[in-house]
Amino acid sequence: ADRQFLSITQLRQLLAYTPKLNLQNTYNAFVFSCYTGLRFGDLATIKYSNLSIDNSSGEDEIVLFFTMGKTKRQVRIHLNKSISNLIDRNKIALDEPIFSFLKATDFDLSSDKLAMKIESANALANKRLKEIMKDADLPEGYSFHCARHTFACVALQLGVDLMSLRDLIGHTDLKVTQ
Repeated sequence: ADRQFLSITQLRQLLAYTPKLNLQNTYNAFVFSCYTGLRFGDLATIKYSNLSIDNSSGEDEIVLFFTMGKTKRQVRIHLNKSISNLIDRNKIALDEPIFSFLKATDFDLSSDKLAMKIESANALANKRLKEIMKDADLPEGYSFHCARHTFACVALQLGVDLMSLRDLIGHTDLKVTQ
């Protein structure tokens, strides 16, 4: 199957773009996913309480720690400077979603109902993404999932090996990563 992804040049073009206020949340989440490879469902449900500051390297680094919704794998991601500015550092440790795709009450729903809310939020985010791509003068046929593919393709171009990439994006099967 043909997987859509942004090239490094297109990703830079997207980073240079400033979205309209009503598109800011979708833009931030999409860029965040391009840098982390997170699925939309995880982006919609991660909270500031999943973040902590690690200064073992001598510099304050933001670390995201959570369990992936689809695979139930625990993930620990050090956020680089390019995306740590998408996060409100003052909210770290608060029980509040990082990206506002769901209402606070949605988190109390059964897993089936929550999945439906996430699916609906994903559809709306894809509509907004289409507008972002158009405004940023990029191809418009992308869905939110393309951010995961962008992460994987850029990682491979930068020399990350397949086994490491499999772990980074939370696949259990190397064939899926390939």
